[in-house]
Formats: sequence, structure tokens, C-alpha cells
Amino acid sequence: MEDEIKIIMDDREPKKIIELLQSEDINVEVARLEIADYILSDSLAIERKTGHDFITAITDNRLFEQLFRLKDTYENPLLILEKLEPVFEERGMKISSIYGVMGYIGSRLNIPIIPTRNKKDTVVLLKRLAIREQIKDENPVIARRAPKNMSFDDRCQFLIEGLLQTGPKTAKILIDTFETPYDVFKAIIETPFTFTRTGRIKYIDGPLKDVKGIGIKFIMENKKLLLSDENLEFQKDFE
Repeated sequence: MEDEIKIIMDDREPKKIIELLQSEDINVEVARLEIADYILSDSLAIERKTGHDFITAITDNRLFEQLFRLKDTYENPLLILEKLEPVFEERGMKISSIYGVMGYIGSRLNIPIIPTRNKKDTVVLLKRLAIREQIKDENPVIARRAPKNMSFDDRCQFLIEGLLQTGPKTAKILIDTFETPYDVFKAIIETPFTFTRTGRIKYIDGPLKDVKGIGIKFIMENKKLLLSDENLEFQKDFE
């Protein structure tokens, strides 16, 4: 049996690429990624741009912000440029300017650029890179990775985002309310449940009950995450 290959990809990427990856027997995990479009290992992440995306990202100043974050977070960032040739033919931007940007990305940011002709070629490339990373080099696939230069406050929020059912907005609310990750974890662990007469959980009590976005399911799942089975005290058949 062949070793399984896994690729984590952003949910805003084309569904066609998901289908093509799955047709290659690749385990595809679709998630909302704040950094990168594809994660192939704990060190390799990829930003994919079509030719038109590339030009648009240059003109609206998104490109370098995305690439700086990619480089700051992953040891081996990579840029795939898909179907770039039509952009040269249409000449919506000076050819010299396009090459100038590409030269800067490659020589100053040290981010390799690999061109592909279409989505099928992109999938071929992703598969080969994933095999190299995961099978030959045995590097794990990790969805979340903190940028190297992240501030202390942002790192605290990033830690809280690792909780179940917790996005950036909820994490910020929790940090603003409890100030430290330790106090957030402590509040979750110590949150009591109020039960109905039949023994089902009715609602949560304590300081978390008034925090927006926090409910019974959030507390239950994160108690499971933070505590051993012996210390869990909630209804087993709760759905």
C-alpha cells in the first residue's frame, strides 16, 4: 500500500483543483487559510496565482503583503504562476514591469517562482512536491504555523485560535476578556454546567456565559481538548 499524501488547501481555491487532486488519490483537507493557498509540509507552503490574479495583486498592492507573510511563516515558500503567458499577449501591464516584479520576488525575497500552463499542470506539480516533502523527506503537514516575527500579543491570540471552534474574532474576544491564554484555558476548565431534571445540560455558568460566541458545545469540546478523560464531567450522550 502506498503512503498517503495529504495537501491542505484554502477553501477559496478552485473546486476543479480539489477534484484533480482527489483523482490522484491525494487526501485533500479544505480549510480557510490565512497564509498560503496550499500547505504541503510544516516548511513548504505555496501561493498560487493565475496570470490575471498576479497582475491584479500587483496593482492593488496585495501581492507583496501576501508574499512577505508567506516568507515570514514558512521556511520554504513557493509561488506558482498559472497561465501567465496570456497576460504578456494582452499587455495590460508593461512586460518590463512584470519581469521586474518577478525578478524582485526571486532575487530579493528568495521565493522561487514556478510557471504552470493550467490547473492540471499545477496539480502535477503539487503532487510531486508533496511526495518529496512527505514521503522522501518525511516532513509532517501542519495547517497552522505562527509567523517567525509575530508580536507577543499576536502570539497569545494565535495560541487561543488553536482551540476548537475558535477563529481570530473569538480568540481576540477571549484574550481581551481574560488577558492571558492561561486564564482563558482556566476559565474553560472551570466553567460549570447547569443541568435539567432529566440530566441534560441546560446552559453554562461562570464568566464565559456572557462572552459572545461561547456556548455549551464550545465548552464541552475544549474541555475534552484540555482535560484527561478522568477529569471530564459532562453528559456523555449530549449531542
